[in-house]
Amino acid sequence: MYTDETNLTFVSKDSEELISSLTNDLGNLKQWLDSNRLTLNVLKTKCLFTGTRQKISLLPSEPHIYLDGHSVERVNSYKCLGVQVDETLSWEAHILQVVCKVAKVLLL
Repeated sequence: MYTDETNLTFVSKDSEELISSLTNDLGNLKQWLDSNRLTLNVLKTKCLFTGTRQKISLLPSEPHIYLDGHSVERVNSYKCLGVQVDETLSWEAHILQVVCKVAKVLLL
C-alpha cells in the first residue's frame, strides 16, 4: 500500500537546521512507514519551501535532502488535495492552473 498526500512541516530561520531536520524527519517517516508495511515513493517525493520571496532567495537552489540515496527534488509549487500551493502561498499557481483548465474546456 502507498501513502497519498503526506506532508512534513518544519519552521526555522536557519537553512542548515531546516535541511537537517527535514532529512531526519523524512528518515523517521520512512522507517515508520516501513514498519507499518506502507510504501513511500521516493522518486515522487518533493520539497517545497515557503516564505517571502526575499527569504526563499536565501535558500540553496539544491537543498541536498536525501532519502534512500535519492535526492529529493525542490519544487516551486505542488498540488495538495486539489489546491496548487506555491512557495509564497500567494494563490497565483492555483489560479493559473484553474485558468488553464477552463481554457482547455472552452477551446474544445
